[in-house]
This record gives sequence, C-alpha cells and structure tokens, in this order.
Amino acid sequence: MPDLTALIDGNRKAQRAFYESYKIPMFKLCRMYVKDKHTAEDLLQEGFIKIFKALDTFDVDKGNLVGWMRKIMTNTCLMHLRKQKKQFEVVELKTVISDLTASFDETKLSSLSLNDIYEILHELPDGYRSVFILYFIEGLSHVEIADVLHITESTSKSQLFKSKKKMKELMISRFPDKFRKYQKSAQEL
Repeated sequence: MPDLTALIDGNRKAQRAFYESYKIPMFKLCRMYVKDKHTAEDLLQEGFIKIFKALDTFDVDKGNLVGWMRKIMTNTCLMHLRKQKKQFEVVELKTVISDLTASFDETKLSSLSLNDIYEILHELPDGYRSVFILYFIEGLSHVEIADVLHITESTSKSQLFKSKKKMKELMISRFPDKFRKYQKSAQEL
C-alpha cells in the first residue's frame, strides 16, 4: 500500500512512484473504452488528476485502493463517451432472445491476444462495448450497470446479449481456425 499521507500532501516523488506503479493497468482499462491510443492516454492523465485530487476522500478501512481507482477511471472514460455524444442504442428486452447462454467458449477466448480482443471490442457499438466491459471485466450487475450508464436494467441485459452475439460473430470471422465449431451456429443467428 502506497504512503497515502505523502500523496495527499502533494509529495511529487511519491506521486510519480504511485503513477508509475498503476499507469499500465489503468491505461489498459482506458483502452477498452476508447480505440484511439492518444485519447486513452489523455483519459489516463485526466483520471489520475481526479485520483490525486480525491485521495483524501479514500477510506482505507472501507475499500480497496485499486478498485476505487478503477471506478474513477471507468467513470472518466464513460463521461468522455457521453461528451462525444455517442448515444447508447436503446433496445427493448422483449425484442431479445432470452437465452444469454448462447455465448462463446471461454477457453477459446483466452487463446486470443490482448490486441485481438481490443480490436474486436472496438468493433462493437459504444453501448454494447460499455455494457460488455462493465459486466465481464468490471464485474458489475445489470442493476449497477443501469445506474452507471443511466439506462434501464432491461437495456443493459439486451445490450449484453447483443454484444456477446456480435463478439461471437467477429471472433468467428477473424479467427476461423480457433472458432470453427461455432461457424454453423453463427450462420443460423
């Protein structure tokens, strides 16, 4: 655990060490939300500024520092997407096939490189990508996602379903050798 007192007091050396320790995982988080590397770098800087300004509000007894930082970075990225006027596609739950289990083999997914996954994620519409990341990577529930994105719980569920379907289609088209057994089911979708 870093010396929070030194960070709160504005010790530049402590801030630099803190930034260096966490910049890579926080940058990866930003890159999941935005495709452009330079935009992700800007969001990383903006997120760290918010973190440094709010460090005195972090309660060591109530939470995990990295989790708290991830929440700030995620909110920074989501605010950026909102400012870009990228609206989340609203889909009624009743228009979605209810079986969310028609997904992909997670062992096959793990054989892809991080860059492969980034590329596929960035082909998803913004709303789908945001819900996918918040659900699978951040571990939020649909109720929490609805609150963060200001959408309904049913919209969160439908966007997750559609994002999984689109991810599956993209993985099959880009990596046919790894996902051969799914090609028939994807054509039936």
